[in-house]
Amino acid sequence: EFFENRVRPILVKHCQECHGPEKQESGFALLSRESLLTGGQSGPAIVPGKPDESLIVEAVRREGLEMPPAGRLADDEIEVIERWVRDGAAWTTMGGGDVLGDQPQLFERAKSHWAFQPVRKPAVPKLARTGGVITPVDAFVNARLEADGLVPAPRVPPRALIRRLSFDLLGLPPSPEEVDAFIAECEAAPFADVADPTPEQLKARSAHRERAYRDVVERFLASPHYGERWGRHWLDVARYADTRDFIAAGADRRYPFAWTYRDWVVKAFNDDMPFDRFLKLQIAADAWTESPESPDRAALGMLTVGPRFINKVDEQIADRIDVVGRGFLGLTISCARCHDHKYDPIPTADYYGLYGVFASCEEPAELPRIAGAAPAAELVAAYEKARAEKVAARTAYGDDLRTKAMADVRKRPEAYLVGYHELSLAKTQSMRGLIDSRKLDEAAMTPLADNLDAARRSAAAKRDPVLGALLVGLTTDHGEFTRLVPPMIESGVLPIRTPKPVAVNPLVLERLRADPPTDARGMLVLFGRLLGDVEKRWQETTQSAATAERLDEPAWESVRLVLHPPADATVHSPFDLGVEQCIRGANLLGAARTKIAALEAAIKDVDATHPGAPPRSFVLVDKPKPVEPVVFLRGEPQRRGPQVSRHFLTVLGGGEAFTQGSGRKELAEAIASPSNPLTARVFVNRVWAHHFGKGLVDTPSDFGFRANPPSDPQLLDWLAATFMEEGWSVKALHRVIVLSNTYRLASPDSRRKLDFESMRDAMLAVTGGLDRAI
Repeated sequence: EFFENRVRPILVKHCQECHGPEKQESGFALLSRESLLTGGQSGPAIVPGKPDESLIVEAVRREGLEMPPAGRLADDEIEVIERWVRDGAAWTTMGGGDVLGDQPQLFERAKSHWAFQPVRKPAVPKLARTGGVITPVDAFVNARLEADGLVPAPRVPPRALIRRLSFDLLGLPPSPEEVDAFIAECEAAPFADVADPTPEQLKARSAHRERAYRDVVERFLASPHYGERWGRHWLDVARYADTRDFIAAGADRRYPFAWTYRDWVVKAFNDDMPFDRFLKLQIAADAWTESPESPDRAALGMLTVGPRFINKVDEQIADRIDVVGRGFLGLTISCARCHDHKYDPIPTADYYGLYGVFASCEEPAELPRIAGAAPAAELVAAYEKARAEKVAARTAYGDDLRTKAMADVRKRPEAYLVGYHELSLAKTQSMRGLIDSRKLDEAAMTPLADNLDAARRSAAAKRDPVLGALLVGLTTDHGEFTRLVPPMIESGVLPIRTPKPVAVNPLVLERLRADPPTDARGMLVLFGRLLGDVEKRWQETTQSAATAERLDEPAWESVRLVLHPPADATVHSPFDLGVEQCIRGANLLGAARTKIAALEAAIKDVDATHPGAPPRSFVLVDKPKPVEPVVFLRGEPQRRGPQVSRHFLTVLGGGEAFTQGSGRKELAEAIASPSNPLTARVFVNRVWAHHFGKGLVDTPSDFGFRANPPSDPQLLDWLAATFMEEGWSVKALHRVIVLSNTYRLASPDSRRKLDFESMRDAMLAVTGGLDRAI
């Protein structure tokens, strides 16, 4: 899984062009684990388990060998390759090119696969011996025992039973008083001291003990610690963390308000929120809550309080698809990111259908407040003052970065424009390599490149007499350049469709005719020199005492405004760098990131620790215009394949395009639908596994073709059907399990270890040092 999701995309993106099936530089083919072990002219590429002795690691570190030639990999990509080799360099077979699984065959197989069949409630088995049957769970289990010629084990003694129940439902040991009280109640049953009771006496004794046990079950289910215990289990599925991954040294690792999602989960279990609503809110709480301050908005933390992958959006979306797919559906959907799923009926088109859903959402710049107990007014005022001071300090530093960045761009526009060519058009440089080789300002190049990319997509910029001429030439297709640029130079008119022809700025046209460029790089060089000349003349005239020599010719002034755009400009100049853009550029690449991290940590510290800080929630909101997704060939965003709709998995009845905003609401409804054969099965199996140590399906997050079939499919479906019939009540599901005779049987040969939290809390509980606050 690590190889498919993390390693293969890197190899495809950076290595396959020179070492793939069509071309093998230096005799090295990167096609299989065997080819890595064989290597090329320089010897074996890997020594499994030993990254420091592996040529592929040496190459990406650029220690002797320097690969890929286009530029150094990002640090996190190098770490992935190192970890992969260190862990043994696992490799999964590619199969046939981009298509790794035979999808038609897999869809045909899905028609009979147990997990994709509708959930139908089976009849409770009729037994020859009805003793020991308290809930239908026992009937299914005892039927299996009868079929195998076995009899149930004896019941566990009361002391062990209450201990088992307490750890399962609360994660805590029962107190000595609770144990003594339960034992005393069991011993106080009528006829408890009768050695040979009659059937009526035995029935009365059993009924009394049953009531005593049920009272304990209900008391534990009503305990606030129940929500903590089962919320903890769910937070594992949701890959919850209150600290971030992959951040700069010295940066604050905390998610200041992750706790609002954690506490929401705990409360949801304590309140016995129906699981279908619990599910829907975690995918699209904004669709089911009117107020933006609703506490239920915190449920969206499932999608947002996860790894950040150095702000790589594609990786964040893949992670969100994975947590929804495995968490709710028990399907490894992310395996279809780079190719059709090898084992399950999930084509790449389905993956990108879901990709479009999450790509159509974004996190707001400011986290919304959620309703709750408001701090005192004076504390709120103190908080807002303290936060404003920290924000002002960050903004002031951003202004300084912007002033310095724009000054350098105006001084050396040619260097930056040629740098853009190397970075985004020719792609011969990485951002780090470009800044180092050309000594560019770290806060300037990233926003300038982003702005130029945006200008190339902007209809308004393409109609501008100055910028339009530049943008026409920014193509790596020589034929396209030849078709558009020479006629533009000859006619003096921009080659765009407008009601009225747009003339090229006279000064720009004069330079184009004096030295016509032959490619995109030449166009960027020409504009860089022109902007440099205009800036130089502007500086000379502004410093001159002779005001009559001020730069006032309209053509020159229009070019100057590209470097000095006014606040009310109708067309955004790529050279107008925003404060946040400069902060982001410096944070990604420069030494300034330590300073930025400290300033941002100070803001987060106020948010997270100030007594007047209101609670906020991590949320997603739909973008104004949903994304129309396309398949990324081999998972590479720059290799755009066919367009697909935003839709649910085809094998589960999806395929129809989502039409409501991003589609998150429709996605949540499809997953929570009673007709979905997976959702209820997956959840009841998780609950069973936490009670018995192993699920009826032994791979709780994978119900696909590679999963073993259920050990008792009839019991699994009865639990799933009953769960839905009873309103998706999790506490009702617990009752039917823990009240069963099966749950109360002794297990002397299969003792279970306590998990870490229960072990810790048990030690603190018996010493009297446990803090039981929520």
